[in-house]
Amino acid sequence: MPENIPGAKNSVVQQQLIEDLINRVETVIFEAEKKHRAIETEPHRGNLFEVFVMTEGAGLLGENEPNLDADKLVAVLAERWGLKQQAVDVMANRAADLGKDNLSKMRLLLAVIRMWMEWTYAWSRWQEFHGGKPIEDVPSPVEPPAESE
Repeated sequence: MPENIPGAKNSVVQQQLIEDLINRVETVIFEAEKKHRAIETEPHRGNLFEVFVMTEGAGLLGENEPNLDADKLVAVLAERWGLKQQAVDVMANRAADLGKDNLSKMRLLLAVIRMWMEWTYAWSRWQEFHGGKPIEDVPSPVEPPAESE
């Protein structure tokens, strides 16, 4: 059964989708941690961005509930990892003795929230910088161009 995702009050299917997306983010984070690599380096950044794109494609980055904005994403992961209070303390600039393992996870979590917020901002401003053209109308760089007749 899916865990209770804050703000996700819709169907079980939607809850499962949100949980799957969070699990994918968590997997990317754990892979980076296991390899002692920054999440901002490839392939981790690219893998995380793919999950971000899936989240946006599922309509979960908007202001409507449920959504999987950076705050909700980090809240769920911090809760899973037992970092909820430590995350609150760090965000409030209070000293917190996290320990070596938790410090590593906290750094990764803060990097993920920063990137997620930056991507959300950039995605929301796409049309403004592309002549009002919706992102959906832009051909994928991996799709071959349509042949002209």
